[in-house]
Amino acid sequence: MESLAAGFYSSVQMPMAQYLSDPCDTASMSSGTVNDLITKSPAHVYARHPRFGAAAQDQSETMDIGTIAHQLLLGGDTRICEIRREDYRSKPTKDNPDGAIPVGWTNNAIREARDIARDRGLIPVLFEDMFAVRAMADAAREFLAQSEIAGVLDGAETEVTQIWQEGDTWFRARHDLVNHGPKIRLSYKTTKLSANPSVFIRSAISMGYHRALAFYRRGFEVLTDQRDWRDVILVQEQSAPYACSLIGLDPAMWAIADQDVERAIGIWRQCMASGKWPAYSGLIHYASPTPWMLAEAEAQMLEDGDE
Repeated sequence: MESLAAGFYSSVQMPMAQYLSDPCDTASMSSGTVNDLITKSPAHVYARHPRFGAAAQDQSETMDIGTIAHQLLLGGDTRICEIRREDYRSKPTKDNPDGAIPVGWTNNAIREARDIARDRGLIPVLFEDMFAVRAMADAAREFLAQSEIAGVLDGAETEVTQIWQEGDTWFRARHDLVNHGPKIRLSYKTTKLSANPSVFIRSAISMGYHRALAFYRRGFEVLTDQRDWRDVILVQEQSAPYACSLIGLDPAMWAIADQDVERAIGIWRQCMASGKWPAYSGLIHYASPTPWMLAEAEAQMLEDGDE
């Protein structure tokens, strides 16, 4: 493999497929690697890493819609395959000699067309669903135009890959959007649930988005030595009215996320040096009650005593 220099790469210089294959000189860490090392185990990382186990990742319809919305709002190198349901009717019957039009991905023919599209590197979407995804992108633009970060799309770079090295360890990350004017790095997430900040923040933490932001920031600062940027998540619902919100991290959450990233790097280096990628410990782990469970149990005991 040709040696790759540390630095920034546009989506033309570094297409998504090349990024996902890990183009670094040696196996590199990504934000997904960080999250798996903290929440799962080195064995999970090894199984999924493109330079090691390269286990296939499931692609859901939710992920497809999110990827297409990303393409329409921010651009990139995603290729979309629109599939018309009427082209994939079921087998003719006496009562329906033309065959029934499937509802969604509900017959073998249309599922096969969907799978072939994915095998060819395309994102399949039902023709009628594209109307909703376009409405999503329009709603996101309108929201951003009236938001605290209005103008963030103007003159921005999208799908920016950053490659960096710390000692013998290589890292890679891909920014959704980088705007040097207001100095904002924007991550775009879509959800089938709620974009209400008080709701989404809980799921964002459980999915490790805070670690991803810390990982992106770390690499950016290594490459540029610029520390006065803002990191923001734009989250949007996948159903009407396609509501959006903006999420950031407070200093305490940044500290926790940075600590997790540092810990993950340490685990990665140990595994790379030893060639061992263990799963979970064979020790018995004992469940302990949470503070709220103890409080609830104590309250119940007092109530039972009164009775």
